[in-house]
Amino acid sequence: MDEFKIGDNVEEQNSEVVLNKLKKKKKIAIIIVVIVSILIGLTTFIVSNMIFNKEEPPKEIDYSVDLNDENVKILYQYVTYGTKGLRNDKFVNEDKVIIDSFSNEEKFYYALQFAQVEDFEYTGEINDNKKKIYLMSENKIKKYMKLFFGPNVKYNSDIVISYPFTFRINGMNVGEIKYSDTKGGYETTFTTFQDDIKKEDITNDVRGELVKAYKEEKNKIYLEEKVVYITQTKNTDNTYKIDIYKDKNKSIIFDTKNVSDLDEKIDLSKYNNTTTIKYTFNLNGSVYYFESSEILL
Repeated sequence: MDEFKIGDNVEEQNSEVVLNKLKKKKKIAIIIVVIVSILIGLTTFIVSNMIFNKEEPPKEIDYSVDLNDENVKILYQYVTYGTKGLRNDKFVNEDKVIIDSFSNEEKFYYALQFAQVEDFEYTGEINDNKKKIYLMSENKIKKYMKLFFGPNVKYNSDIVISYPFTFRINGMNVGEIKYSDTKGGYETTFTTFQDDIKKEDITNDVRGELVKAYKEEKNKIYLEEKVVYITQTKNTDNTYKIDIYKDKNKSIIFDTKNVSDLDEKIDLSKYNNTTTIKYTFNLNGSVYYFESSEILL
């Protein structure tokens, strides 16, 4: 029978306790190392992501269009159309203009600006005044109406209108136009020569300057025109006094000046907070047409 030794048992127990403690510490150390490694990895990922994938601030989109752009020039001519520097007063005197704002005659006025000499075919006939009768087809008018007013324009063909063209036929440029049911087009005789448009259709009491063109929508282009309104009085010495106003009602005066020539250019950049007219054009196929205008005070 072995002799029982208390001391030996205690030593064995103490060794086992120490070993267990060492194992426990080793496990904790491993766990700590793993956690620290994970934290370091996450920190490295986050910092790297912030550095290399830093979001750029959204760039401001430039919608502007060069004022010398060919489209811009053509469209500005649309809304200032007239002769000898005088312009039609439709857009400068009405707060809001849409296609339905135009009378039937006004629609023809704007459509006929696109007419060309070759659009008029001599019928072989003469009228009572021995003037040759030409014919302009309905399809031509329809084309020019859509060119200015877009695909949904409505107009009445049954019209008689006197129109001064930019070209001459038989030395004359004023065409007397009326619709012919039997010919299915517009009979035209060129009767007189006129170097200006009817006074009631144009105005010389507005000065305008195109200051901005831009696109904010894919199919639309916008023009902004700075305008001033003027009154003119002839002085005794054959010069003219010109009063320059902000608004069409001539309630806010900017300036008064004396000029020797009514065609003398007015420097609009001298006047702040002028009235602005905003024109909107829409796209039909590859061509822009007039959609609306608005006077912005």
